[in-house]
Amino acid sequence: MDHFWISPPHHAHLAACLRAVSLAYLAFEFCSAEILQSAMHQYSFALRLTNNALQNPHMRENNATLLTVLLFYIYEKLTKPLLSGRSDELKHLDGALTLLQLSGASQFNDPTRLQLFRQISMGILLRCLTRGDDIPAKLLSLRESVDDTDGDGQLEGLMMNFAALKFGIRRGDLLGCEVDAQVKELDRALFRICGQSPRWKFSDAIAGNVSVKDLFICLIESTSMLI
Repeated sequence: MDHFWISPPHHAHLAACLRAVSLAYLAFEFCSAEILQSAMHQYSFALRLTNNALQNPHMRENNATLLTVLLFYIYEKLTKPLLSGRSDELKHLDGALTLLQLSGASQFNDPTRLQLFRQISMGILLRCLTRGDDIPAKLLSLRESVDDTDGDGQLEGLMMNFAALKFGIRRGDLLGCEVDAQVKELDRALFRICGQSPRWKFSDAIAGNVSVKDLFICLIESTSMLI
């Protein structure tokens, strides 16, 4: 997250969105209507700043702007249970996908950009599986430019194949024997992925004073699990 942190006003929209997500997280944890109101106010402010940033071609293709749109999605997921089911998180995923389309295949040479794409792609895949929607053509097109040989890529590919199988069964395109063969192949692929060594490792942490910047970084790293 460090390389996202540029002093305002350059990335003021990201900073405002981080504050909105922070407040939304607190409102969710404590079921606080008062904190929720503060979160909604900050969210509206962040949206205005982001809309302004999207008018600038350079900012439109910046990783900070893509991260901001992804965080809007997380904000909506956090506040949805507190707002009687009202949520616009799906439009933020579609908006993030549109931002990715504005840049060429070379954007995925940036590891940060690639990781953001993975998060967005997984969110859309889960949405498709939950709602029974077909995988968007825009996502399929972007994946053609992405190396899927790493662990994340393999898992994403597995999810894509699972979605295709589910939709094929729903449409009646597959015979019983074909379904059985594909399910077994998906199971073998998952077993291979799970057998790989994780990229992370445990480390010791020492409690102490935490800066606002570090607090935001920890928040995003933890809430990314909601996607």
